[in-house]
Amino acid sequence: METLGDPKVQLAYFPELGEIAISDEFFQKIEWNRKSEAYRKAINIARLLLLNYHPDLSHGKNNVLALMFDMNEIWEGWFTKRLSVAAQKYNGSINIRAQAKEIFWVGSTGESVRQKPDIIIDINQEPKYILDTKWKIINNRPSEDDIRQMFAYNKLFGTRLAYLVYPGENRSVHGEFYNSNENGACGLRFIFFLKDGKLCHSAIDAFLDELVNIDHINHISKI
Repeated sequence: METLGDPKVQLAYFPELGEIAISDEFFQKIEWNRKSEAYRKAINIARLLLLNYHPDLSHGKNNVLALMFDMNEIWEGWFTKRLSVAAQKYNGSINIRAQAKEIFWVGSTGESVRQKPDIIIDINQEPKYILDTKWKIINNRPSEDDIRQMFAYNKLFGTRLAYLVYPGENRSVHGEFYNSNENGACGLRFIFFLKDGKLCHSAIDAFLDELVNIDHINHISKI
């Protein structure tokens, strides 16, 4: 059946339906099965539009952005940009490097594997901190893959402290690797980034100030 052309003509192929009251309960009654599963994404978007929902970026509920875009890339890009802006007040002593690569493995045939953390923070031209952003909701325990990754980053880039950075209410969880005197530490940092429905970068500014202060204290303790 040919349905191309004028949209009004296309509507003639569909049966007439009366108006119905749309509520969240209406969508909750949908039964997902083998035939309806293919329409789940479209129906979820329709639900957001019809109910005039806004994306809840902090917890992922009703998140229309997550349906359409790679939120890991968006979170990483925005966080990195705001961190670079925050570093400008330090007059060049703080450098934010994004996606810096180092060779992690080399094969006998010449093939190599590189590792690239999301962010390296250099202070006075020395790598001090590794940050890896994660768009996911956790409690106080990171995934084993993520924590192994941060261990490798510390060793590869010569840093002593790494952070996994998540969206959430502002707080930190300190964590150390085994034999921390040699292998360093990895903390969890949760960043609140919405205020009155708008993006807010004050928590990122405060995080960078905290890291600079930690480095300053460590420097003094070595004198």
